[in-house]
Amino acid sequence: MAELGAPDGGVATADRAVTLADSPTTRPRAAASTAEAAPYYPQLDALRAVAVIGVLIDHTTDWCRGMGGAGVRVFFVLSGFLITEILLRARDTAHTTPGRVLWAFYVRRALRIVPLAYAAVAVVWLLDTRGARDFVWWYLTFTTNVLLVREQWWVPLGHFWSLAVEEQFYLLWPLVVLWTPRPRLGGVLAALVATAAVMRLWFVPEVEGPRWASALTPMVVDALAVGAWLATRPRQPRAWPLPLALLATVVLIALRGTTDALVFATLYQWAWLAGSLALVQASVQGWPGALGRAAAWRPLLALGRISYGVYVIHWLVPTLFSAAQRFTGVPMTYPEAGLPRLVFVTGLTLLVAIPSYRWFERPLLTLRARVPYAVPSR
Repeated sequence: MAELGAPDGGVATADRAVTLADSPTTRPRAAASTAEAAPYYPQLDALRAVAVIGVLIDHTTDWCRGMGGAGVRVFFVLSGFLITEILLRARDTAHTTPGRVLWAFYVRRALRIVPLAYAAVAVVWLLDTRGARDFVWWYLTFTTNVLLVREQWWVPLGHFWSLAVEEQFYLLWPLVVLWTPRPRLGGVLAALVATAAVMRLWFVPEVEGPRWASALTPMVVDALAVGAWLATRPRQPRAWPLPLALLATVVLIALRGTTDALVFATLYQWAWLAGSLALVQASVQGWPGALGRAAAWRPLLALGRISYGVYVIHWLVPTLFSAAQRFTGVPMTYPEAGLPRLVFVTGLTLLVAIPSYRWFERPLLTLRARVPYAVPSR
């Protein structure tokens, strides 16, 4: 999903941090490698960490249902922002062509997303838990969201639905960015937001309608679109993130439990989008004061950098636990939902995700340097 790591799946480091004064709209552009030098927004790593913590809590406890969906929505907005910013910068880079930008984007994207995702697929194929081998081609082609609609149950690696949404969107979105005049991108994005609302009303005529339909890309494309819209705006401090976040919170509380399909498909979903947009914008420009200091906490930033691995790996924990029981014959009790399961799943996930990032994902990311968006200047 959002590539849940650094921009374009890159390796985020503190020495790449930039201020708004050094943002894409104000600092001089290099002649040949602007896209490669895209700024790193440190607080987005903190936001990734908070979002993936929400996913972990939602999948292991019953404390606050919906936190996982909220976290994924934040990842979508964040991803739409980062990817669109990279594409716009690449498009405006000298010594390149749209074809070269497309090639570089798809290769670099694959280096970030595919290796770990396919490694997870290999694990479930080997273990064949709950008939996972029957769905391998869905996983490999990033169409798990369609599979959920087809099967109507949470298949193994069902959480890959969000990866599927992003990969389907990014098959076409680079073409739109590269060949649509910048002033017209706003209209395209507004159409995508409206389309998502219409699709939600069409496919889910009742709030308690076919739940799996909400995993289809047209139903959630508005989250990616509002993030992309943010990337088209000048990068300067804004006063609206905090008021917008507060307004969104009030609306969500007021509409919680609504049974009106029209309200659910529009106002309720838009409130989630507004809140996510406010968080991303505030993180890009930098939270002030105590929030800024909290967002600079090293463990939080470290978790944000490995958040893609945490997301992919955490759902494998119960699968590996079941396999261990099956192969060893030793009776074991899976921790009950709540704090015990949260600690158990988080601990095992980090035990795998940290070395995975260091020795598997990051070395592959270094290969991106061989696929620049522009021809290096001589």
